[in-house]
Amino acid sequence: MSYLFWVALVAGTMSSVAHAQISPGGKPDLQKEVAALEAHCGYALDPVLQANVTAFQSDVKNNIFSIRFSLNMRPGKRLVAADLTFGCFVPGSSMVHDAGAGTTASEEIALEDAGGRYARHVAWERSYEGVNWGGTIAYADAIAGDGQRQPIPGYFLVCPSPDRPNSACFSLEVRKPRLTKRESDAIPALLHPVRLAHTAELGHDHSPNPPTVNPYSSTPPQSR
Repeated sequence: MSYLFWVALVAGTMSSVAHAQISPGGKPDLQKEVAALEAHCGYALDPVLQANVTAFQSDVKNNIFSIRFSLNMRPGKRLVAADLTFGCFVPGSSMVHDAGAGTTASEEIALEDAGGRYARHVAWERSYEGVNWGGTIAYADAIAGDGQRQPIPGYFLVCPSPDRPNSACFSLEVRKPRLTKRESDAIPALLHPVRLAHTAELGHDHSPNPPTVNPYSSTPPQSR
């Protein structure tokens, strides 16, 4: 069973975890959660992304830290609501990666769905270049089973390359509306503000010039 599958099992129970709405005075709490994400999973969220978080929830169970950020993003003209979810083993725990785990995002999805009645349909998988890391991103647009295919709003899984075995995959699940092809193609760029923490220790930087424009803004870009 893959490392990510164990994380997904725990992340799936987060509906019962305390859910915190962001209020004008709630930013310090968000900062604590962002710091916890960095400490446990080694990921950092750019302030541009943090500014568009509307709610968050986290939990530690069975040595797995799980956190979900609800946010608004604009991959096109429409505003899209989505959940950005991370899960990883707590540092120092006895849990380790499964040597048979998938090495790409689509392989991880296949491992998660293996043996089940239903499986996600992966529409595409592409290479992914973050601010200071690389890997793969897969997009699922439907759930298939019993000879039928049911469209879903959109699900993305991002996995670091195999040369970073201690970095877990993370996901973006769209709540509404269902994405168009153009919108799904734009999502990878909107995940750019997710970076690996402690960049000085990483050894390389895939993109030293992160974007300065807020791609999550609820205000549509003005035409020129």
